[in-house]
Order: sequence, then structure tokens, then C-alpha cells
Amino acid sequence: MEGATIWDLVKRFAGQVRTAGMGGIATGLDMGLLVTVAGENGIRADMATALASAAESGLVKAWNTRIRESGKK
Repeated sequence: MEGATIWDLVKRFAGQVRTAGMGGIATGLDMGLLVTVAGENGIRADMATALASAAESGLVKAWNTRIRESGKK
């Protein structure tokens, strides 16, 4: 159950991706806020951090791949 709830939060937080530089390279999600919201939904902080970190890794990789490929014309 916690995994599904975290996944829902990660999808909601996709608009909260932290970026760096003018190219918009992703550095991660706003994990502090995500963990806070997860806690408000009854999810332990350690579970939220572990599950969201795994999702964050994939999201950042995909985001940055898309940014790099969009620059290739």
C-alpha cells in the first residue's frame, strides 16, 4: 500500500523537480516536501524516503536524457 501511495505522490510531485542551470538539467525532487506530505498521509518518513528515492533516480535519469536528446538537431 505504501508503495502505491508513494508512486501517486511522486506523480503529483513531477512538477516539483529541482533543476539546475539554463539547460534545465534535473537534480531531483523536492524530497523534504514529499516526505512531509507522505507523513500527512500516514507513511513513515523512512519508507517515504526509500521508495521516493528509487523513483526519483529514474525520473532524473529520464528527464536528463530527454533534455540531452532534445538538444540534438
